[in-house]
This record gives sequence, C-alpha cells and structure tokens, in this order.
Amino acid sequence: MNHFSIPTKSVTEIIRTNTLTFFNLLNFCLAAAVFFTGEYQNMLFMGVVVSNMFIGIFQELRAKRVIDKLSLLHRAKVKVVRNGAELQLDIEKIITGDIIILGEGCQLPADCEILTGELEVNESLLTGESEPIVKKAGDSLLAGSFVVCGEARAIVRKVGEENFAFSIMKGAKYLKAPVSEMRSSTDKIVKALALIIIPAGLCMLAKSYWVTGEELPAAITGTVASVLGIIPQGLILLTSAVMAISVIRLSRHKALARNLYCAETLARVDVLCLDKTGTLTTGEMSVEKIIPLAGTGLREIENVLCALMHALPDKNPTATAIRAVYNRDVGWKAVQITPFSSARQYSGATFVGHDAPGVPVTYTLGAAEIFPRCVGDAAPYNSKRTLTLAKNNQPIANIILSDKIRPEAKKTINFFNKQGVAVKIISGDNPVTVMQTAIAAGVKNVDKFIDMSENLTESLEEIAQKYAIFGRVTPQIKLELIKALKRANTVGMVGDGVNDVLSLKEADCGIAMQSGSEAARNVADLVLLDNNFASLPKAVAEGRRSINNLERSAGLFLTRTVYSLLLALLFLFITLPFPFTPIQMTLINGAFIGIPSLFLALEKNSKLVRGRFIRNVLAKAVPYGLCAALGIVALTFFASFLSFTKEEFRTCATLILGMASFMVLCRICRPINRGKLMLLAISGILFALGIEFFEELLGVSAFTPQMHMTAFLICASMLPACIVLPKLTQFIIERHRK
Repeated sequence: MNHFSIPTKSVTEIIRTNTLTFFNLLNFCLAAAVFFTGEYQNMLFMGVVVSNMFIGIFQELRAKRVIDKLSLLHRAKVKVVRNGAELQLDIEKIITGDIIILGEGCQLPADCEILTGELEVNESLLTGESEPIVKKAGDSLLAGSFVVCGEARAIVRKVGEENFAFSIMKGAKYLKAPVSEMRSSTDKIVKALALIIIPAGLCMLAKSYWVTGEELPAAITGTVASVLGIIPQGLILLTSAVMAISVIRLSRHKALARNLYCAETLARVDVLCLDKTGTLTTGEMSVEKIIPLAGTGLREIENVLCALMHALPDKNPTATAIRAVYNRDVGWKAVQITPFSSARQYSGATFVGHDAPGVPVTYTLGAAEIFPRCVGDAAPYNSKRTLTLAKNNQPIANIILSDKIRPEAKKTINFFNKQGVAVKIISGDNPVTVMQTAIAAGVKNVDKFIDMSENLTESLEEIAQKYAIFGRVTPQIKLELIKALKRANTVGMVGDGVNDVLSLKEADCGIAMQSGSEAARNVADLVLLDNNFASLPKAVAEGRRSINNLERSAGLFLTRTVYSLLLALLFLFITLPFPFTPIQMTLINGAFIGIPSLFLALEKNSKLVRGRFIRNVLAKAVPYGLCAALGIVALTFFASFLSFTKEEFRTCATLILGMASFMVLCRICRPINRGKLMLLAISGILFALGIEFFEELLGVSAFTPQMHMTAFLICASMLPACIVLPKLTQFIIERHRK
C-alpha cells in the first residue's frame, strides 16, 4: 500500500490543458487574420482570451498547492528496526524483512508475521467485521488492520502489490473520469460549435468578398466578428476556475477534493451509502445502560466498576468505554488482578476490606455467555454487546455497550433526509446490529433491513432500491449494490476501509474518512481530513453554489452564441455587410458577459439543483438570444427604409445589441440585491462610456435623431419579448416533461 498521496496534475500539464484548446487555437488564428488587415485595435478580444487562460492556470495551480500541502501533512510514519537501529520511516520506504514495532492505535503498513508479543487486531477495514481478533507469535497480520491493544514486533512479509489488501484493491486500478454533468454538457456544446464555426466562417468570408464586394480587410474583419460571437469565450475556463475555487474553499473545512468536480457531483447525489464501522461510528464503544440483577443497587455496581477500572491495565475498546464513565477512585485495594484475555473472555480483580473486614471478594467482568446462571431481561439489547458483572461468580448486573455514533452524524443524516436524499447503510456486520446503529443515527426506513449472506429471491436491482440497511456484505456484493443503484440514481459512497475501495471507486462520488485505510483515501473523490461528517453539507452547499451560478454565467455566454449564430446565418443570405467589428463585440462581451459572469459565478447560492444543466442553460440562452437577433433583424428593415449609411447601421446595431445584452443580464441577475444592482450599474456605465468617448476606436459614428428613435423603438419592443419568450420556452419544456 502506498502512502496517502493525492495525485495532481503537473505544472506543465496544467499550463498545457488551459492553453492548448480548440477555441484558444481558433482565437489565435482569428487574431492572426486581423493582424494581417492592420486593424490592430480589433485584436483586443485576445485580452479576454489571455485573461481567461491566466485565471484558469492560476486557480488550478493554487488548488494544486493546497492539495499537495495537505497531502504532505498527512503522510504516515512507521517505527522500524533496521540494522539494529530504530527509525521513523515513510510507509512507502518499508521493505520485506523489516522489523516493525506495533502498539495500540497502529495501522499495519504491510502484511506481517508476529515475532514477539500479543495483539488484538481490528480487521474491519478489510472485512467489515468490527470484533477484534487476538494475534500471537507466528500469526499473520494483514495490511490495513488496526492494533486495538497490546504490543508486538513483527517482520514484514509482503509489501505493495503482494499485500492481501491489493487483491481487493486491484479491481479499482482503472482511470475514473470525473463525474460532471457541467463538464460533459460544455464538451457537447463545444463539439457541436466546432462543426459549425469553420464552415460558417469560410462562407461568411466568401460572401463578403465575392458577393457583397467588400475589400479583403473589411471582409476578414466582419468574418472574425461573426465567428467571435459564436465562440463561448471563457466558459470552459470559467468553469475550471470556479471549480478550482471550490476545491480551495472545501480545504478550509478540512475536506480534500481529489478532482475539480466532486463538489458538483455530491450536490447532485440522490442516494448516499454509508459504511457503519469507522464511518457512521467512531469505531469506539460507549456504555448505554446498566441493568442491575439479583437486587443489587446501582450505586454498588458503579463503585465496583470504578474499582475494576482503577485496578485493571486493560486498554481494549470495552475497558476504554467503561473507564470513560466510571473512573472515580473509590479507595478499594486490589490484592489480585486478572487482565482481559480473549481466550478467557473476562477480566477481574479481588478486593479485601470493602465488603467485610478481611474477607476477599472477587469481581469478574466478561461475556454474558460464560455466566450460565445469569438472569435478567436484556432482550431489547440483544443486538448490542452485553457484558455481565459478577460477584464471586454470581451475576449482579448486565452492562449494555453500543457503537459510539460520530457526534455530527445525526445532524448530517438529518440534513440529507430533508434534502430528499435516500441514506443507505452497507456493512459487513450483523444487519440487526447495523439497524440499531442506524436508528441511533437517525436513518429513515430502518425497518427495511436484509442479510446479504442469505439466499436472496429478489433481483439485486430490487434489493438495492427496496432496502435501507444491508448486513453481512462482502466487498464484491457492496460493489454490485453500488452498480445497481447507479442505474437509476446519482450515488455517493462514504467509507473508510479496504473493503470499501471497489465501491468508493465505482460510486459517482466516493468519500473517505482520514482515519480509515490509505487505500480508501487514495481512490476517493473527497477525503474528510478531520473525519467530520459536518463537512458534507458544506461540500453540498459549495457544489450547489458552483452549479447554480455557472448555469447563470453559461446562460450569458450561450445567449451570445445563439444570437451570433443566428445573425451569421442571416447575413449569409442578405446583401448587407455584417454589422459588427471584433472590437465592438469585445466591448459588449466585456461589459455584459465577461465581468458579470465572473462575479455571478462566485456569489453565494445554496438553492436545490433542479433539472439538467444543458437544458437549464439552453432554456435561458435560446429565447434571450432570439430576442437579441430579432432586434438586429428589425434594424435591417429600418436601416433600408431610412437609408442608413454603413457607419450609421453599424453604430445603431452596436447600441441595440448592447441594450439587448443589458436586458438579458438584468433578467439573469434576478433577484436583484444591492451587489447585483452595483454590478448592473458598472456594466451599463462601461458600455455607455465606450460608445460616448471611443467612437473612433470602436468605428461608430455620432447619433442622429433618426438613429435614437430607431434604437428606442426596437429596444422597447425587445423588453416584453425578453419577458415573454423565456416563460413560453419554460412552459413548453414543462409540458414536454409531463
């Protein structure tokens, strides 16, 4: 097993993936074409392209630094005897034949064999079984196990891929692409536009030069402007930058994301599967109830437990749980002690003087089944660990122990219950025991439990959907359950053991506990560094913020794509020249798309994610883009009727498209608050200042009364269209869904 390391992109790879893209290459080609015309001011659109590249590179490098730093801080060390000297080594430096020193709390870094000493080992990370196993000299120890108590020296027999754990992990040795609807949707849009842009641009150039009769520089400038509008500049890079910011924000909550899109995936999860031991529970025990027997008083029982815990050296989970509650020094003197042994299944001590002067009394604490004369009703607790306290071999109390639920688990599960997420518990333990833990944690539908080791009559798909509690589950069955759930749901899986590796890798979003196995951490999409479930709602909130805000920003980008595509097709079939230059498009894009999209993408937004990303975006972009295109279409009729010059037509078109873009921004910014009002004001002022003071640079002319009146009438007619068309589109979509 390797040390806990999160593989990240290299600096070179980050720069390459943010630079060498189809659209960046296309933009550079367009810039070269404009450079050929000598109209260098029309190359300003490259400022947006370069800025987007640097933002994407900067945010990914920043996220890489956070991940690499946290990975370094959480590297595990092992105490090793090599060449007679004790050393502290990183796990990956362990070799076959090393002698490792093991004690309470250690995790086995490799398959070993005990040389000296005795241990109790918890193999739940490998098998799912929570009961400790006694290991003596000559016994084998498996990588990933935890030492519950005892001390020993062991020789390393197998490392790396030779470990037993690797036989479970090898099924996870495949590259898992990030599960991101936003990424797949934008990829589809990019591929579709790639098929349109080049032939459309070539047709526009040919029409402008040979049909309209424009000079080559003017034809190139118009063609570049038409193609620039179709390109969703910055959308993909903005998505990467925002998701990189989400990685950094999650790290502040001690949640380490292994890919940029895991917060998005978690926000879309509708089934959350949890392991029990070490995940839902802390792996520790707690005293739940004491049941007095044979008329013994509760005060006397508490005193006996305090005396035993002071006298005995036991450090196993049971003793730790009892000692946490009963730790007063009652002043009893032990004349003989019997430490706990798994072979005996009990521990005890003999005290003199507290009961009657000079009379020794022996108290024994052990498994209920070794006291056949035990009486008392413990039936409600038969799914939990029951110990019996005996006085001179006569039972005087039953002590009920239960798994200790993580303190934040109940609140977190309640959060997912309210969000409509189905929570399911999948464990290697007895299903009745798992059910009791699930009840304590607040899981719904706990009466729907099943033992997966029995002969099952239903199909796995039916079982996966029907039940909430799954017991006696092997790693392979757990994997099949996740696959079955994924066929109808977006599935999150929280685990901590090697036995969870396959299911963590298969799940849409795998979440590992830092306290669990390194194998689980290395295949997970999200690692909870402080083992705190409370990080999950924060990760969901971060995912929602990213999805909802990027939907709005994507709506701005694709609105421009829609109206640019429609206008490019329109001006292919009419004799008028394309009414925009690249620098005019740069002004509109910067004022109403580039700057607003960045601010909107970072706004707080915890609304539930509804619908599909691409459908939600196109439901906004298509009607808004159509409104803007119709405004320019109307202008072509007015321009012909009023005999506008080419400069007047271009100036009026720039104003109308700018106003249409401002209307769209106002609609997308709803609900308006103080921050958004300021953003709208800044965008409008930037556009107005550009039109007013940079006429020569933008290639626009002074406004005449006719131009003012034409622009006013067209913009006034676009306003109701911007309100009605999106509502009509949404109505059609809802009707289609039904």
